[in-house]
Amino acid sequence: MEVRTRVIVAIFILCSILLPPAGSTWHHRRGKRHRNFVFNHGFASGGEGGDGNPSHQRFDAFANIFFDAAFGNFAKFRVGFYDQTCPQAEEIVAEVVSEAFQNDKGIAPGILRVHFHDCIVTGCDASLLLDSTPSGKDVEKTSPANGPNLRGIEVIDEIKSRLEIVCPGTVSCSDVLAFAARDSLVLSGVPHYDVPGGRRDSLSSHSEDIDGNMTIPSASIENLAQLFARKGLTVEDMVVLTGAHSIGRAHCPTFAYRVYGFNQTHHRDPKLEPSTSTRISSTCPRPNTPPQPDFTGTSMPFDSSTEFTMDTEFYNQLFEGKGLIESDQAMAEDPRTSDIVKEMASNEDLWLNKFSKAMVQMGKMDVKTGTEGEIRQNCRSVN
Repeated sequence: MEVRTRVIVAIFILCSILLPPAGSTWHHRRGKRHRNFVFNHGFASGGEGGDGNPSHQRFDAFANIFFDAAFGNFAKFRVGFYDQTCPQAEEIVAEVVSEAFQNDKGIAPGILRVHFHDCIVTGCDASLLLDSTPSGKDVEKTSPANGPNLRGIEVIDEIKSRLEIVCPGTVSCSDVLAFAARDSLVLSGVPHYDVPGGRRDSLSSHSEDIDGNMTIPSASIENLAQLFARKGLTVEDMVVLTGAHSIGRAHCPTFAYRVYGFNQTHHRDPKLEPSTSTRISSTCPRPNTPPQPDFTGTSMPFDSSTEFTMDTEFYNQLFEGKGLIESDQAMAEDPRTSDIVKEMASNEDLWLNKFSKAMVQMGKMDVKTGTEGEIRQNCRSVN
Protein backbone atom coordinates (compact mmCIF):
# COMPACT_ATOMS: atom_id res chain seq x y z
CA MET A 1 0.00 0.00 0.00
CA GLU A 2 1.39 3.39 -0.95
CA VAL A 3 2.28 5.87 1.78
CA ARG A 4 -0.43 8.26 0.58
CA THR A 5 -3.05 5.53 0.84
CA ARG A 6 -1.92 4.54 4.35
CA VAL A 7 -2.15 8.16 5.46
CA ILE A 8 -5.68 8.51 4.09
CA VAL A 9 -6.79 5.30 5.80
CA ALA A 10 -5.30 6.43 9.12
CA ILE A 11 -7.00 9.82 8.89
CA PHE A 12 -10.29 8.16 8.03
CA ILE A 13 -10.07 5.95 11.13
CA LEU A 14 -9.29 8.95 13.33
CA CYS A 15 -12.19 10.89 11.83
CA SER A 16 -14.50 7.94 12.50
CA ILE A 17 -13.47 7.87 16.16
CA LEU A 18 -14.26 11.56 16.50
CA LEU A 19 -17.63 11.49 14.69
CA PRO A 20 -20.59 13.16 16.46
CA PRO A 21 -23.28 11.02 18.15
CA ALA A 22 -25.19 8.56 16.00
CA GLY A 23 -28.23 10.80 15.84
CA SER A 24 -26.30 13.53 14.06
CA THR A 25 -26.34 14.01 10.30
CA TRP A 26 -24.13 16.08 8.08
CA HIS A 27 -24.60 17.63 4.68
CA HIS A 28 -22.44 19.00 1.94
CA ARG A 29 -22.79 22.78 1.74
CA ARG A 30 -23.15 24.30 -1.69
CA GLY A 31 -20.11 26.29 -2.76
CA LYS A 32 -17.82 24.49 -0.24
CA ARG A 33 -16.74 21.43 -2.14
CA HIS A 34 -15.22 19.45 0.73
CA ARG A 35 -14.35 21.68 3.65
CA ASN A 36 -17.57 22.77 5.44
CA PHE A 37 -20.05 20.27 6.82
CA VAL A 38 -23.25 21.17 8.70
CA PHE A 39 -24.52 18.97 11.55
CA ASN A 40 -28.14 18.88 12.76
CA HIS A 41 -27.16 19.96 16.27
CA GLY A 42 -26.03 23.36 14.94
CA PHE A 43 -22.28 22.64 14.68
CA ALA A 44 -20.61 23.89 11.47
CA SER A 45 -16.97 23.16 10.74
CA GLY A 46 -14.51 25.59 9.19
CA GLY A 47 -15.28 28.38 11.67
CA GLU A 48 -18.82 29.05 10.44
CA GLY A 49 -20.98 28.97 13.57
CA GLY A 50 -18.89 26.37 15.43
CA ASP A 51 -19.93 25.52 18.99
CA GLY A 52 -16.36 25.51 20.37
CA ASN A 53 -16.57 21.86 21.43
CA PRO A 54 -12.92 20.55 21.35
CA SER A 55 -14.10 17.16 20.07
CA HIS A 56 -15.91 18.82 17.17
CA GLN A 57 -12.90 21.02 16.45
CA ARG A 58 -10.63 17.96 16.33
CA PHE A 59 -13.07 16.29 13.95
CA ASP A 60 -13.11 19.39 11.77
CA ALA A 61 -9.34 19.44 11.51
CA PHE A 62 -9.10 15.76 10.68
CA ALA A 63 -11.96 16.01 8.17
CA ASN A 64 -10.26 18.85 6.35
CA ILE A 65 -7.00 16.91 6.15
CA PHE A 66 -8.79 13.80 4.96
CA PHE A 67 -10.73 15.46 2.18
CA ASP A 68 -7.69 17.45 1.07
CA ALA A 69 -5.69 14.24 0.84
CA ALA A 70 -8.44 12.34 -0.92
CA PHE A 71 -9.59 15.00 -3.36
CA GLY A 72 -6.76 17.53 -3.60
CA ASN A 73 -5.56 16.29 -6.99
CA PHE A 74 -9.14 16.25 -8.26
CA ALA A 75 -9.39 19.95 -7.53
CA LYS A 76 -6.24 20.57 -9.56
CA PHE A 77 -7.09 18.35 -12.55
CA ARG A 78 -10.71 17.93 -13.51
CA VAL A 79 -13.37 18.36 -16.16
CA GLY A 80 -14.55 21.97 -16.22
CA PHE A 81 -11.30 23.26 -14.75
CA TYR A 82 -11.73 26.66 -16.46
CA ASP A 83 -15.45 27.11 -15.79
CA GLN A 84 -14.78 29.99 -13.43
CA THR A 85 -11.45 31.39 -14.63
CA CYS A 86 -11.99 31.23 -18.41
CA PRO A 87 -15.42 29.82 -19.27
CA GLN A 88 -14.89 30.46 -23.00
CA ALA A 89 -11.68 28.40 -23.15
CA GLU A 90 -12.96 25.18 -24.68
CA GLU A 91 -15.30 27.06 -26.99
CA ILE A 92 -12.39 29.11 -28.35
CA VAL A 93 -10.31 25.96 -28.87
CA ALA A 94 -13.14 24.25 -30.75
CA GLU A 95 -13.73 27.32 -32.90
CA VAL A 96 -10.12 27.62 -34.06
CA VAL A 97 -9.77 23.88 -34.69
CA SER A 98 -12.98 23.90 -36.75
CA GLU A 99 -11.72 26.81 -38.85
CA ALA A 100 -8.46 25.00 -39.54
CA PHE A 101 -10.26 21.72 -40.29
CA GLN A 102 -12.49 23.38 -42.87
CA ASN A 103 -9.39 24.49 -44.75
CA ASP A 104 -7.46 21.24 -44.35
CA LYS A 105 -8.90 18.03 -42.90
CA GLY A 106 -5.36 16.73 -42.52
CA ILE A 107 -4.91 19.08 -39.59
CA ALA A 108 -6.91 16.68 -37.38
CA PRO A 109 -4.44 13.77 -37.44
CA GLY A 110 -1.62 16.31 -37.24
CA ILE A 111 -2.84 17.74 -33.93
CA LEU A 112 -3.62 14.26 -32.63
CA ARG A 113 -0.05 13.14 -33.41
CA VAL A 114 1.44 16.17 -31.67
CA HIS A 115 -0.64 15.40 -28.56
CA PHE A 116 0.41 11.74 -28.50
CA HIS A 117 4.09 12.51 -29.13
CA ASP A 118 3.99 15.09 -26.36
CA CYS A 119 2.37 12.80 -23.79
CA ILE A 120 4.31 9.61 -24.50
CA VAL A 121 7.75 11.10 -23.79
CA THR A 122 7.73 12.97 -20.45
CA GLY A 123 4.00 13.41 -19.95
CA CYS A 124 1.30 15.73 -21.26
CA ASP A 125 3.17 18.96 -20.52
CA ALA A 126 3.54 20.70 -23.91
CA SER A 127 7.31 20.10 -23.86
CA LEU A 128 7.07 19.15 -27.54
CA LEU A 129 5.82 22.64 -28.42
CA LEU A 130 8.98 24.41 -27.23
CA ASP A 131 11.28 25.75 -29.95
CA SER A 132 14.10 26.20 -27.46
CA THR A 133 14.86 26.41 -23.75
CA PRO A 134 17.32 28.48 -21.70
CA SER A 135 19.61 25.42 -21.48
CA GLY A 136 20.27 25.64 -25.20
CA LYS A 137 19.98 21.86 -25.60
CA ASP A 138 18.17 20.26 -28.53
CA VAL A 139 14.45 20.09 -27.82
CA GLU A 140 11.98 17.29 -28.56
CA LYS A 141 10.73 19.09 -31.63
CA THR A 142 14.13 18.71 -33.32
CA SER A 143 14.28 14.93 -32.92
CA PRO A 144 14.03 12.83 -36.11
CA ALA A 145 11.02 11.16 -34.46
CA ASN A 146 9.21 14.51 -34.80
CA GLY A 147 11.17 16.67 -37.21
CA PRO A 148 9.66 18.55 -40.13
CA ASN A 149 6.55 16.38 -40.32
CA LEU A 150 4.83 17.82 -37.24
CA ARG A 151 1.55 19.45 -38.27
CA GLY A 152 -0.96 21.54 -36.39
CA ILE A 153 1.37 23.50 -34.13
CA GLU A 154 0.39 26.71 -35.89
CA VAL A 155 -3.22 25.96 -34.90
CA ILE A 156 -2.16 25.65 -31.26
CA ASP A 157 -0.37 29.00 -31.62
CA GLU A 158 -3.53 30.66 -32.92
CA ILE A 159 -5.66 29.19 -30.13
CA LYS A 160 -3.23 30.37 -27.49
CA SER A 161 -3.07 33.83 -29.04
CA ARG A 162 -6.86 34.21 -28.81
CA LEU A 163 -6.98 32.85 -25.28
CA GLU A 164 -4.32 35.28 -24.10
CA ILE A 165 -6.52 38.15 -25.25
CA VAL A 166 -9.58 36.87 -23.37
CA CYS A 167 -7.98 35.15 -20.37
CA PRO A 168 -4.31 36.13 -20.12
CA GLY A 169 -2.02 33.75 -18.28
CA THR A 170 -4.81 31.30 -17.50
CA VAL A 171 -5.04 28.39 -19.94
CA SER A 172 -1.97 26.17 -20.30
CA CYS A 173 -0.57 25.07 -23.64
CA SER A 174 -0.81 21.44 -22.54
CA ASP A 175 -4.55 21.83 -21.93
CA VAL A 176 -4.95 23.64 -25.26
CA LEU A 177 -3.31 20.68 -26.98
CA ALA A 178 -5.50 18.13 -25.16
CA PHE A 179 -8.70 20.05 -25.97
CA ALA A 180 -7.62 20.57 -29.59
CA ALA A 181 -6.89 16.86 -30.04
CA ARG A 182 -10.37 16.03 -28.74
CA ASP A 183 -12.02 18.57 -31.05
CA SER A 184 -10.02 17.28 -34.03
CA LEU A 185 -11.32 13.79 -33.34
CA VAL A 186 -14.90 15.00 -32.96
CA LEU A 187 -14.68 16.67 -36.37
CA SER A 188 -13.41 13.35 -37.75
CA GLY A 189 -16.31 11.31 -36.42
CA VAL A 190 -15.65 10.55 -32.73
CA PRO A 191 -18.56 11.41 -30.39
CA HIS A 192 -17.80 14.35 -28.10
CA TYR A 193 -16.19 13.43 -24.78
CA ASP A 194 -15.12 15.44 -21.75
CA VAL A 195 -11.43 16.20 -21.25
CA PRO A 196 -10.06 17.13 -17.81
CA GLY A 197 -8.11 20.39 -17.52
CA GLY A 198 -5.56 21.70 -15.08
CA ARG A 199 -2.32 20.57 -16.72
CA ARG A 200 0.61 22.93 -16.44
CA ASP A 201 3.42 23.46 -18.92
CA SER A 202 6.91 22.05 -18.73
CA LEU A 203 9.90 24.33 -18.23
CA SER A 204 12.17 22.05 -20.23
CA SER A 205 12.36 19.89 -23.34
CA HIS A 206 15.15 17.52 -24.31
CA SER A 207 15.53 15.62 -27.55
CA GLU A 208 17.33 12.80 -25.74
CA ASP A 209 14.22 12.08 -23.66
CA ILE A 210 12.63 10.57 -26.76
CA ASP A 211 15.01 7.60 -26.73
CA GLY A 212 13.12 4.63 -25.31
CA ASN A 213 9.91 6.62 -24.93
CA MET A 214 8.61 6.66 -28.49
CA THR A 215 7.03 3.96 -30.61
CA ILE A 216 8.89 2.92 -33.76
CA PRO A 217 7.30 1.36 -36.87
CA SER A 218 9.17 -1.94 -36.62
CA ALA A 219 8.66 -2.43 -32.86
CA SER A 220 7.52 -5.84 -31.65
CA ILE A 221 4.23 -6.24 -29.84
CA GLU A 222 6.19 -7.15 -26.72
CA ASN A 223 8.20 -3.92 -26.80
CA LEU A 224 5.12 -1.83 -27.53
CA ALA A 225 3.19 -3.43 -24.68
CA GLN A 226 6.05 -2.75 -22.28
CA LEU A 227 6.23 0.90 -23.35
CA PHE A 228 2.49 1.44 -22.94
CA ALA A 229 2.53 -0.35 -19.58
CA ARG A 230 5.23 2.04 -18.33
CA LYS A 231 2.90 4.88 -19.28
CA GLY A 232 -0.03 3.39 -17.37
CA LEU A 233 -1.85 1.98 -20.39
CA THR A 234 -3.01 -1.57 -21.06
CA VAL A 235 -2.57 -3.77 -24.13
CA GLU A 236 -6.19 -3.03 -25.00
CA ASP A 237 -5.51 0.71 -24.70
CA MET A 238 -2.58 0.23 -27.08
CA VAL A 239 -4.69 -1.51 -29.72
CA VAL A 240 -7.58 0.92 -29.31
CA LEU A 241 -5.34 4.00 -29.59
CA THR A 242 -3.60 2.56 -32.64
CA GLY A 243 -6.97 3.00 -34.32
CA ALA A 244 -6.03 6.69 -34.53
CA HIS A 245 -4.35 5.57 -37.75
CA SER A 246 -7.85 5.52 -39.18
CA ILE A 247 -7.02 9.09 -40.21
CA GLY A 248 -3.84 10.71 -41.41
CA ARG A 249 -0.84 9.71 -43.46
CA ALA A 250 2.49 7.95 -42.96
CA HIS A 251 5.70 9.13 -44.59
CA CYS A 252 7.75 6.76 -46.73
CA PRO A 253 10.66 6.29 -44.27
CA THR A 254 8.25 4.66 -41.78
CA PHE A 255 7.15 1.83 -44.08
CA ALA A 256 8.95 1.77 -47.48
CA TYR A 257 11.68 -0.51 -46.07
CA ARG A 258 9.05 -3.25 -46.25
CA VAL A 259 9.34 -3.32 -50.06
CA TYR A 260 13.03 -2.43 -50.49
CA GLY A 261 15.16 -5.23 -49.06
CA PHE A 262 12.91 -6.16 -46.13
CA ASN A 263 15.28 -8.80 -44.75
CA GLN A 264 17.86 -11.34 -45.87
CA THR A 265 15.16 -13.81 -46.84
CA HIS A 266 12.55 -11.58 -48.45
CA HIS A 267 13.05 -8.50 -50.59
CA ARG A 268 9.45 -7.54 -49.80
CA ASP A 269 7.57 -8.19 -46.58
CA PRO A 270 5.49 -11.31 -47.35
CA LYS A 271 2.80 -10.14 -44.93
CA LEU A 272 1.96 -7.21 -47.20
CA GLU A 273 -0.98 -7.71 -49.53
CA PRO A 274 0.45 -7.64 -53.11
CA SER A 275 -1.48 -4.61 -54.38
CA THR A 276 -0.47 -2.63 -51.27
CA SER A 277 3.15 -3.63 -51.82
CA THR A 278 2.94 -2.43 -55.41
CA ARG A 279 1.28 0.81 -54.35
CA ILE A 280 4.09 1.49 -51.87
CA SER A 281 6.84 0.91 -54.41
CA SER A 282 5.09 3.10 -56.98
CA THR A 283 4.54 5.93 -54.47
CA CYS A 284 7.78 5.89 -52.50
CA PRO A 285 10.93 6.17 -54.62
CA ARG A 286 13.78 3.86 -53.74
CA PRO A 287 15.65 5.55 -50.88
CA ASN A 288 19.12 6.94 -51.40
CA THR A 289 21.83 7.53 -48.81
CA PRO A 290 21.15 9.98 -47.33
CA PRO A 291 17.38 9.93 -48.04
CA GLN A 292 16.29 12.64 -50.46
CA PRO A 293 13.33 15.04 -50.02
CA ASP A 294 11.22 13.19 -52.56
CA PHE A 295 11.46 10.15 -50.29
CA THR A 296 11.19 11.72 -46.82
CA GLY A 297 8.46 14.14 -47.89
CA THR A 298 6.20 11.64 -49.68
CA SER A 299 3.34 10.03 -47.78
CA MET A 300 0.43 7.63 -48.09
CA PRO A 301 -2.82 7.38 -46.08
CA PHE A 302 -2.88 4.80 -43.30
CA ASP A 303 -6.44 3.94 -44.34
CA SER A 304 -6.71 3.80 -48.12
CA SER A 305 -10.53 3.91 -48.08
CA THR A 306 -11.64 6.54 -45.54
CA GLU A 307 -8.60 8.75 -44.90
CA PHE A 308 -10.44 11.52 -43.06
CA THR A 309 -13.01 9.53 -41.06
CA MET A 310 -12.50 7.83 -37.71
CA ASP A 311 -13.97 4.39 -38.34
CA THR A 312 -13.02 0.73 -38.09
CA GLU A 313 -12.03 0.27 -41.72
CA PHE A 314 -8.40 0.63 -40.60
CA TYR A 315 -8.72 -2.52 -38.45
CA ASN A 316 -10.38 -4.45 -41.26
CA GLN A 317 -7.54 -3.55 -43.59
CA LEU A 318 -5.03 -4.99 -41.13
CA PHE A 319 -6.64 -8.40 -41.55
CA GLU A 320 -6.29 -7.97 -45.32
CA GLY A 321 -2.55 -7.30 -45.09
CA LYS A 322 -2.96 -3.65 -46.07
CA GLY A 323 -1.47 -2.01 -42.99
CA LEU A 324 1.40 0.33 -43.88
CA ILE A 325 3.11 0.22 -40.49
CA GLU A 326 4.71 -3.09 -39.62
CA SER A 327 3.79 -2.92 -35.91
CA ASP A 328 0.16 -2.10 -36.80
CA GLN A 329 0.02 -5.17 -39.03
CA ALA A 330 1.52 -7.29 -36.25
CA MET A 331 -1.40 -6.45 -33.95
CA ALA A 332 -3.74 -8.36 -36.26
CA GLU A 333 -1.53 -11.45 -36.02
CA ASP A 334 -0.10 -11.56 -32.50
CA PRO A 335 -2.21 -13.73 -30.14
CA ARG A 336 -2.02 -11.05 -27.43
CA THR A 337 -3.72 -8.48 -29.63
CA SER A 338 -5.50 -10.17 -32.54
CA ASP A 339 -8.75 -10.82 -30.65
CA ILE A 340 -8.88 -7.18 -29.58
CA VAL A 341 -8.36 -6.07 -33.18
CA LYS A 342 -11.19 -8.39 -34.28
CA GLU A 343 -13.51 -7.00 -31.60
CA MET A 344 -12.75 -3.40 -32.59
CA ALA A 345 -13.14 -4.17 -36.31
CA SER A 346 -16.56 -5.74 -35.78
CA ASN A 347 -18.09 -3.10 -33.50
CA GLU A 348 -17.46 0.52 -34.42
CA ASP A 349 -19.56 1.98 -31.60
CA LEU A 350 -17.64 -0.07 -29.08
CA TRP A 351 -14.31 1.07 -30.50
CA LEU A 352 -15.30 4.74 -30.55
CA ASN A 353 -16.41 4.50 -26.92
CA LYS A 354 -13.21 2.77 -25.85
CA PHE A 355 -11.13 5.16 -27.94
CA SER A 356 -12.44 8.27 -26.20
CA LYS A 357 -11.85 6.68 -22.79
CA ALA A 358 -8.31 5.67 -23.77
CA MET A 359 -7.64 9.21 -24.99
CA VAL A 360 -8.67 10.61 -21.62
CA GLN A 361 -6.43 8.09 -19.89
CA MET A 362 -3.53 8.94 -22.18
CA GLY A 363 -4.09 12.62 -21.46
CA LYS A 364 -3.39 11.97 -17.78
CA MET A 365 0.18 10.78 -18.36
CA ASP A 366 2.51 12.42 -15.83
CA VAL A 367 0.60 15.71 -15.84
CA LYS A 368 1.96 18.69 -13.93
CA THR A 369 -0.59 20.41 -11.68
CA GLY A 370 -0.82 22.93 -8.87
CA THR A 371 2.41 24.91 -8.70
CA GLU A 372 4.44 22.60 -10.94
CA GLY A 373 5.70 24.05 -14.20
CA GLU A 374 4.02 27.21 -15.45
CA ILE A 375 1.29 28.63 -17.66
CA ARG A 376 3.17 29.75 -20.76
CA GLN A 377 2.24 32.97 -22.47
CA ASN A 378 3.68 31.64 -25.73
CA CYS A 379 3.59 27.89 -26.32
CA ARG A 380 6.93 27.96 -28.15
CA SER A 381 8.98 29.37 -25.27
CA VAL A 382 9.10 29.40 -21.49
CA ASN A 383 8.08 32.62 -19.79
